[in-house]
Order: sequence, then structure tokens, then C-alpha cells
Amino acid sequence: MGRERSGDSGFSLVEVLIAIPLTCVVVLNVASLFALSTALTRESRDASIETMLASAKLDELQSISRGDAALALSPADALEHDAPGYCDHLDATGAVVTSGESPYIRRWTVRSSDLDPAMLVFRVLVTTAVRDIGNRGLSGRAAAMREVVLLGSRAD
Repeated sequence: MGRERSGDSGFSLVEVLIAIPLTCVVVLNVASLFALSTALTRESRDASIETMLASAKLDELQSISRGDAALALSPADALEHDAPGYCDHLDATGAVVTSGESPYIRRWTVRSSDLDPAMLVFRVLVTTAVRDIGNRGLSGRAAAMREVVLLGSRAD
């Protein structure tokens, strides 16, 4: 008395109409996860580069002989402004950029310790202009910046 099915196999129109939107939702969610993963990978890479640039300068400062002019005490505002002798504009490889806009600015200070005047305290700041994904360039430095700060000291 029940209806017998013919030998045709396949999906009904209702099943297809339900499956298509569900598939689209899944695909869109997976695509957004890929976009998020790409952005987080880029952020992680940039943070690694910033830390590497700061660490390289800190190592350089710690290896300089005590009497060298490069270890002269820095101006008080050396981390806020490009003080001559206490600032580099760099590309992602750490090479100094002399013209055009650089993605990284590295500034540092050399100070005597308050506790022991014979001890030098180094502070290295790497500032990055955050990338604007819309035009694939660098956004305004004042609008969006990220900073990495490393501290070090040396007693002779």
C-alpha cells in the first residue's frame, strides 16, 4: 500500500535547496578563519622582527667598550624624538634606510643607573607603523603604532 520507489537515486529538490545554503555558511566561515589566520601570522612575524631589531641593538650596545663615544649618555627625550646618534630608521632585514619611509624606527637611551653610577642602563624601543590592509601601504605613524621595548644593563 505504500508507494514504491523507482530505481532512480539522487537528491530531491528540497534536499538540494537546504544543502546549498548550509554549504555556503560553512565555506564562508572557513574562509574567514583563513583570513584571520593570515592576519595573526603577519602580526606574529612583525612582532618577531621588532624584537629581533631591538635585541640586536641591545647586544651591540652591551658589546661597546666603556670609553667609546657611542656609549655617551643620551638626551632625556631620545625615545620620543629622533635624537642624532640614538635613532635608526630600518627595513625588515635590519638595514638602515636613509631615504623614504621606513617601516621600523629604532631608538635607544644610555643612562647611568640610579643605584650604581658605574652601571649603564640601556633601553631600546622599536616602533612600527601598522600596515593598512586597504592600500597595502603604511598607515599614518601617529594613528596606529606598535612598540617593543627591551631593557639591559652593564657594569664594568
